[in-house]
Amino acid sequence: MKISIIIPIYNVHDYVERCLDSVICQECEDFDLECILVNDCTPDDSMDVVERKLRDYVGKIEFVIVNHLDNKGLSASRNTGVRHAKGDFVFFLDSDDKLEVGAFKYMINTVRKDTEINSDVDVIIGNTFICKDGKQSMYYKEVSPFFLDNSDETALRSLLNRDLYHIACNKLVKRELILKHNVFFQEGIIDEDMLWSYLVFYYAKGVWVLPQTTYIYEDNPGSIMNTSSERIAQRIYSRIIICNTILNYLPRLSFIEYYMYLFYILTRAINLFEINKSDSFVRGYSDDLFKLRDRILTEVFDRQLYFMYMFFLTTKKPLNALTKFRWFRRYYDKIAKFIMMIS
Repeated sequence: MKISIIIPIYNVHDYVERCLDSVICQECEDFDLECILVNDCTPDDSMDVVERKLRDYVGKIEFVIVNHLDNKGLSASRNTGVRHAKGDFVFFLDSDDKLEVGAFKYMINTVRKDTEINSDVDVIIGNTFICKDGKQSMYYKEVSPFFLDNSDETALRSLLNRDLYHIACNKLVKRELILKHNVFFQEGIIDEDMLWSYLVFYYAKGVWVLPQTTYIYEDNPGSIMNTSSERIAQRIYSRIIICNTILNYLPRLSFIEYYMYLFYILTRAINLFEINKSDSFVRGYSDDLFKLRDRILTEVFDRQLYFMYMFFLTTKKPLNALTKFRWFRRYYDKIAKFIMMIS
């Protein structure tokens, strides 16, 4: 078995050595590791740090450097990495984050205890240790590994309910799934992980979720959120693209969770629009945004989800705030039936 780690490199002089150190210390006696570093025309000396680090490296991990001729962005860098990968699984690692010691050994060996890693296991997810705003937390609270058979869309439903995170990092994903179904990252948008993760879980046969930390996310103080009007407009545009694409991949069973997820994405775009609609960049997406809302409303009504239809009509606070609560997402169906019964 072989794992391909994909690391995009752009403006990470202060972090990339720490990231590479976490890769180099990985144990790989029972499998092969390759690490593909995609230089996205970084303007700083990040690649000098990389080349100096690898010049002194002696070990089993195969390092490959791929250079873009011009800056293409994170999505394109990840796609380049996948196209150059030779592993059975790919793993995306951001260059300002790092791996826990023994991450891949733990992920592979834990799954092997219960089952051979065969055609039914397409995704293996480790836990993420988050250091942000001076606070530390773990993403998952579970204490034991568990397997999600996706034949009845259990894994997809967990993603739609946001019980599983939709970031691309810290997931071993079978490369064959990506290539077979053309699940590459949409270029030219932000929040691309949201769309990519939906498609991965849409096609995956089975998903393992593991409780032990394998990935360390550290908030980068240099990554200040860009709140320019162009950036806000791009975020609204991206949400429109994500929703319209997901609408082309209708699940077989999980309709309520599916439309709640679309609602979650859409309302945040509408809220951004309402706050910033005086700006001409933002106002330019008005027609596309509300055309999308009408499309979702029509589908919900046609599926006779009438309570959800009324819920969607608001698309305003405080009702849309309820989608943040897991109890509401999980028990929506019962809540809807009760309200329809007493009305």
